[in-house]
Formats: sequence, C-alpha cells, structure tokens
Amino acid sequence: MIWLQAALIAAAGWWAYSSALGGGWLWDDDQYVTGNSLLRSPAGLGGIWLSPPGVNYFPVTASADWIQWQLWGNHPSGFRMTNLVLHLLAAFLVWRIAGRLGARQGWLAGLIFAVNPIAVESVAWISELKNVLSEPLVLLSFCAFLD
Repeated sequence: MIWLQAALIAAAGWWAYSSALGGGWLWDDDQYVTGNSLLRSPAGLGGIWLSPPGVNYFPVTASADWIQWQLWGNHPSGFRMTNLVLHLLAAFLVWRIAGRLGARQGWLAGLIFAVNPIAVESVAWISELKNVLSEPLVLLSFCAFLD
C-alpha cells in the first residue's frame, strides 16, 4: 500500500508540473544562469562564494546552478527537472511529517503538497531554484526536530 501511495504522489506531481519541462528560459534566468559566466568556468565555483555577481547573494543556489550547468549545459529542461525532483522530495517529506504527527492519511498531505498550484513558479522558473532547494532542507530539519 505504501508503494501505491508513493507512486500516486509522484505521478500526480509529475502530471501537475511536467508540462513546464519543455519551456525555455524565463525572466531573469539569463542573469542567474545563461548570462552568468561563473557557471561555465571550473574556477567559477570559487568565484560564486568569493566574488558573486549581481545584487543577490545566494551562494548555495548559485553552486547548485554551477553543478547543473556542468550536467545540462544550456538546456533548460534539465534545470526544471531538478526543480521538479526537489519538489517531489519535499512532498514525500511532508507525507513523512504528517505521519509522524499522527495523521492516519498523511500521504494525502504529501499529495496535496505535490500538486498545490502555489509551487508552479518555483518548479517552472529556473531562477526560483532557491525555493525548491530550501524545501527539503527545512522539512528535514523539522523531521530532526520531531526525533
């Protein structure tokens, strides 16, 4: 039964957000990803932490973008796939937390979280990686608190 619930959460999340995978670069993706020369350089990872470009300083997010650029290059679908996978991981963690808090049907909380339209921007907009990157970390912290 647990595998069926997990499959349902994953399938529903995939169904809700997979249409974004084929999109192109949006709004400030050029500033943070395609126009960021630090992402293309092997030494760029150090530059991200020591001399960041632009107004916003998000070194963890920029480091994740650097790793993704090494994997996906100039293909936005890989970046969006990362966002989707991180969001689904967060949905599974919501399920775990709901169960730990005593909800009999905790998997429904994970399912609702997975398909909630509030996350569309975070999954579909590559520059919003910081949101889906922080979700699992916050939820893992909450799991540790419950332990």
